[in-house]
Amino acid sequence: MEGGIRVAVAALVALVVDYIVRRVRDGITSDESKSGYGRMDGAVNAAIDEEEGKPRNLLVKTLQDMGCQCRTNDHDHIEFKYQGEKFVADARNDNFFIGIYAYAWAGFELDDPDAEPELLKQAVNETNKKNFPTMLYTIQQEQRLMVLHSHREFYFSRDIAKPQDYLRSILDSFFYAHRGLSDEFAKLTNDREQRERTVVKGFSKDAPGLPQDAQAGDEVDK
Repeated sequence: MEGGIRVAVAALVALVVDYIVRRVRDGITSDESKSGYGRMDGAVNAAIDEEEGKPRNLLVKTLQDMGCQCRTNDHDHIEFKYQGEKFVADARNDNFFIGIYAYAWAGFELDDPDAEPELLKQAVNETNKKNFPTMLYTIQQEQRLMVLHSHREFYFSRDIAKPQDYLRSILDSFFYAHRGLSDEFAKLTNDREQRERTVVKGFSKDAPGLPQDAQAGDEVDK
């Protein structure tokens, strides 16, 4: 009788141990499964974050966050408007340097007497000496137009703490360049007018450099 009781007790203990082992094993499997899903979510998030952090993608996202609508043109360049002016960005995901262009932001008729293209060319050269986007001009002979463009290249990556503020400063510099060119052109125009109005006393306008009251070989203080 006692032997039968011992067998029954042993069998019961075995059942309890087996139940505990299975519960522990199921718990471990469940944790591993959850951990696997966690690792998968982390990998997906890291991949998305890495993709968004690439220069071209980051530029588009930053522009959109600034309220600028973007589109891609036939040359795979990004077109957008900022402060009412159209810009074109040449950006690639494998290059941290981005070029931004403002094409044909101003134009002047070559035959317009107030345009003074030669002074304007000089003003462009002087403005380019300063810390502004680089300006250049093209001449369209058929339309008799002189057209102005601007370009700036800059570094752009996810390492920049405030990408929106940084990009705004880049784009705002184009407008500062516009003002700088206007000021330089006004200065050159004013300087030229001052020179034209200045008549050196004792010199003839018809023969500059020769005093009216003296000729070569004349004796002074006769």
